[in-house]
Amino acid sequence: MSEPALHDDLVRRLIELRAVSSDGGSLRTTRRFQAAMARAAAEAVRRREQRFDLRIPVAAALLELVEAGANEHGEHPSDEVLASLVELVVPLEAGGLGRPVPPTP
Repeated sequence: MSEPALHDDLVRRLIELRAVSSDGGSLRTTRRFQAAMARAAAEAVRRREQRFDLRIPVAAALLELVEAGANEHGEHPSDEVLASLVELVVPLEAGGLGRPVPPTP
């Protein structure tokens, strides 16, 4: 699969999960996703997490949406696909928070 086709497929998955929406050109996270991410961040606070890595609550939120059955196909993404989904969502969230995007290892 070509890079643009893979990107389009990942965006479709995010839309199916109702994690992002598109206004015709730009993507933004949905309230549903933001609520799931807030729950993941609150859990990190409860655990007294000392370092902040935006990828962790983003991944947890995406997994919550998958588990909640938001994915119409009932598929669980592979680890590789989940990592790619996180890579797409982190810049959207980082921009909304006014935070720099963490470097990719």
